[in-house]
Amino acid sequence: MMAYGQLTILAGGVVGLGLALIIWTLAPARTSLKDFVAHIQTADAVSRRPARQQAPTEDLQGRLGLWLERRVPATRLIHVPTSDLELLGYPRYRFVGEKAAFGVIGLLLPTVLGVVLPMVGVQLPFVVPLAGSLLCGFAATFLADYNARDDAAKARLTFKHALSAYIDLVAVALSTGSMTHQAAMEAAQVSNAWPFRMIAQELSEATLSGKDPWDNLDELGNRLNIPDLGDLADTMRLSAQDSAAVYTTLIARSANLRDQLQTAALEAANVATERMTAPSAALLISLFALVAFPFLLPLIGG
Repeated sequence: MMAYGQLTILAGGVVGLGLALIIWTLAPARTSLKDFVAHIQTADAVSRRPARQQAPTEDLQGRLGLWLERRVPATRLIHVPTSDLELLGYPRYRFVGEKAAFGVIGLLLPTVLGVVLPMVGVQLPFVVPLAGSLLCGFAATFLADYNARDDAAKARLTFKHALSAYIDLVAVALSTGSMTHQAAMEAAQVSNAWPFRMIAQELSEATLSGKDPWDNLDELGNRLNIPDLGDLADTMRLSAQDSAAVYTTLIARSANLRDQLQTAALEAANVATERMTAPSAALLISLFALVAFPFLLPLIGG
């Protein structure tokens, strides 16, 4: 019995460790104010470069994904959120490695339970832990998609805030008599934040290749799934016909984008408030039951 008890505690610790790893991966990391400001103001090598130019990562997920893509051709069939990874600066193989890591954790948890339960006298058919492992492993792989989608949504929101300020800066530069391309480049060089750097990179590449800079901005908006960039490019194309109208349009577009962001922020606040309703109600009910139980006990027993 002592051995069974020790094995049960050990197995429980393994399961708890696996759950802790999943929660640690999903939970947002706490960042100090100094690190956050440095992240916004500096060009981080990982998050600033497009995924196609990023060097292999040194973390476990990156090495695992790189190995899988080289040795397992079936990984090419995995659905990849291309626009989300492009925005986050994640290479495809790192996303594959993250899915594989979650899948392994999902496979192991039911396996551990299948070993522990017989030790405490619960006998299960062999097919139950096997099916549970396959099901949990398959379901856990979608956690990587959730992480990418959630991180990309936050990054798009940050990009749109920066884009609103960028449009205002372009309008100010146009009002001083600058040409459209010059105004766009000057506005992109005002800040060192990563959205400004991505815009400046696209404009610089267009200048070096002789392409239309607005085509590059439109392509960037398509790659990142940010239609507002395409709208900005369409507006700037009209500058050759009527520059005064472009200034008015840019001011109106910036105001409209800020209104959209404010509406989205209010909706997010409302959702967060609704999520707090259920825990608050459960706490009040529990408190009421705790207070009322001594008075109701004689009635129940009588």
